[in-house]
Amino acid sequence: MYQAKIRSLFTVCLFGILLTACGGGGGSSAPPPPTSSLSSSAADVRSGGTVTLQWSSSNATACTASGSSDWTGSVATSGSKTVPVAQTTTFSISCSGSTAPASSSSATVTAWSAPTATLTPNDAEILTNNTVELSWASQNTKSCKGTAGIAESIALTGKQVSTSLTQTTTFSIECQNPVFDPVRATAQVTVSPTFDLTLTVQYETVGPSVLDESTTPATRRPNFESPTRRPLTRGFTELRTSSGAAVPSRYTDKEGKVTFSGLDPSRKYTPTLTSKTLTVDGVEIAVLNNRNPVNTSAQTVRERYRPYENSSAEFTPDTRRVKQSITIVIPLGFDRDTKKLVDSRRESGAYAIVDYVSTHQQFLSDARNSVSRGDQPNLSILWSPSNKGGGEAGVNRLDEGIVPSSGAFSASNYRALDVNGVSRRTGAGAIISEPYIYLSGSQDFEIMEQDPLILIHEMVHYSQRWLMRKTTPAGSHSIFGEWQDFTLSLHEGVATGIPLMIAKSPITERIRPQGTNFRVSRTDYSQVIEASTQGWFQERTISSLKWKLFDPAGSTKLTPAQILAPYFSSEWVNGPWVSNPWAFGTILKQQNPSLTGAIDQLGTDLKITFAGNNVWGEQESVLGNRTFSQTFPVITRISTTGTTKVCSTGKKGEYNQLANRRYLRFDGDGVTSRRYKVTGASGTIPLIFVNSPRVSGIVPNSSSLSTGSIVVPNGGTWGYIGECSVVSGQIIEDIDDFCGKYEPPAETCWTFTPQ
Repeated sequence: MYQAKIRSLFTVCLFGILLTACGGGGGSSAPPPPTSSLSSSAADVRSGGTVTLQWSSSNATACTASGSSDWTGSVATSGSKTVPVAQTTTFSISCSGSTAPASSSSATVTAWSAPTATLTPNDAEILTNNTVELSWASQNTKSCKGTAGIAESIALTGKQVSTSLTQTTTFSIECQNPVFDPVRATAQVTVSPTFDLTLTVQYETVGPSVLDESTTPATRRPNFESPTRRPLTRGFTELRTSSGAAVPSRYTDKEGKVTFSGLDPSRKYTPTLTSKTLTVDGVEIAVLNNRNPVNTSAQTVRERYRPYENSSAEFTPDTRRVKQSITIVIPLGFDRDTKKLVDSRRESGAYAIVDYVSTHQQFLSDARNSVSRGDQPNLSILWSPSNKGGGEAGVNRLDEGIVPSSGAFSASNYRALDVNGVSRRTGAGAIISEPYIYLSGSQDFEIMEQDPLILIHEMVHYSQRWLMRKTTPAGSHSIFGEWQDFTLSLHEGVATGIPLMIAKSPITERIRPQGTNFRVSRTDYSQVIEASTQGWFQERTISSLKWKLFDPAGSTKLTPAQILAPYFSSEWVNGPWVSNPWAFGTILKQQNPSLTGAIDQLGTDLKITFAGNNVWGEQESVLGNRTFSQTFPVITRISTTGTTKVCSTGKKGEYNQLANRRYLRFDGDGVTSRRYKVTGASGTIPLIFVNSPRVSGIVPNSSSLSTGSIVVPNGGTWGYIGECSVVSGQIIEDIDDFCGKYEPPAETCWTFTPQ
């Protein structure tokens, strides 16, 4: 039985073999091809997230992964794996078997970052009844829609014009992707019935000087052809309508800008400038045209003259924009064809002055750390393109623009103007307690409005009178070849030193006429001028001292506030001594003790004795152009028990030079009453002044006088003595009227005897 089965199986097999070998067709089928599948647990994922990949295959003997660094290389023919997704990635798998071709499958996973969207109007502010164009864009988003003011169905980026807007409106869109919360972008468009107008006001001034090498020697010339534009600081501005009404006025800021708000876009406006300012410390300063009196019966400059006014072209508003702006440039007045300054077009001069005075007041306010007005009165500045000096002594012909001397001065009061606009220093007319500054502008004299040093110098005199302690005979003076009264040298030296600090330069330039042209004269206050005197008796020395104390490359490097602090200190204001450079040095060293050595050395270099000195200048020993007895001590102490001798010198009308006046120190206790008899040589007349209690005067035709009974305050006081015809003035006619007609001796020695 068993053998029979084997035989039967063999027969079947043999039959199969024989059947295959026959050529009658037919045979066994090939193996099926491999298949593969790959899927991801998520089609979208946050960037940096993970997904699980699952794959399978059939008829495959090997599989290979590709798509990322974490899904690459050989893998099993089926399985799952969790992989990170840093960016949108297509994961792939390829599986192969015993036959070709291989089977490939893939799954794409999108990696999303947080969605962002922006919505931007072409104008954030518009006037009523205008439209805006809104532009939007999005990133990492799959869909966007409008949610306020924009159509709901929108693309991922696009633009749309709004309806006409009558009120402030907020627009918004919302964008999203599959794995983050939606984001919203909004834009508010402010709709206003009125607009703002910003004026930027600039004035032209002469450009940096140039060297003209066509002359021998080379000459420095002013550069009118390439003027410099500067912002007008604290300039008075108005907008006027066609009806003549004015929008409330404003003052420009330090950048020359001023903004007027709430303007009607249906009206036209004319910007108008007036040459006046309200300074940071509340002082109204006006630049007045004294060549054009508006009230010839007025006796004061404020009532007689008016500021300059300049209007720009009428402004037609844009009917769309809420914020509008224009720039106004006030011209220098230079004609490029004729290459000349044209007086009728020199509009910038008055506004340059406004800017300079505003700068000066700001500088002093910063230096004294106060915006308090104090005792400063309002100030007028008289300027015109035809103003000049060189006129009759003692007579200011303001309507004509002619005054004596240099053509620039500061007056704390003046005699009332007559019907012709003339003010005389003596004679009829009430004294007007109203300060003013006069400036030349004539091309054949000096165009002073182009020189900030001159104006600020005169402004410092105004400040010295009302903010600092002032004692000086004033009068004509020079920075060359003079030996001056030390109060004058201090007074004038400070007035030049302050503009040097404001300009941050020791070099000044003045424009002066030269034939049919101009030349520029330079002065460098950091250098010694061999042709000039140097020492405590010369204003230029005091100016140099101020610069050297300030000089950023110098030995002390003091700030302006530190340099000027002594003048605003209680010691200076209330001190019993006459104002003098030694008191300044003493207080400065007290306030800056670490710089005592450097300050003393500066004094030595400039021939001012600071080392070991005091507020009375007792240690000063530098001799000027006078004898020892005519010079020292610089302030003579008057004995309360014995006779004191002091000698003065000078020619008739010399007035303010070294030793014309001899300064005095009186001791006192505030209780004891004393009387002093002052006697000079026969034929001389003593003129005496005592500060506190105030005593001054002469006895005509007498070489002796008595102070009368005086009680000198505790701590003492100061005074001076001089020969009447030397120190009473500079105008000979006035001297003769006051003192009498005579010639003084070259030297007069006075004796003080307590009674």
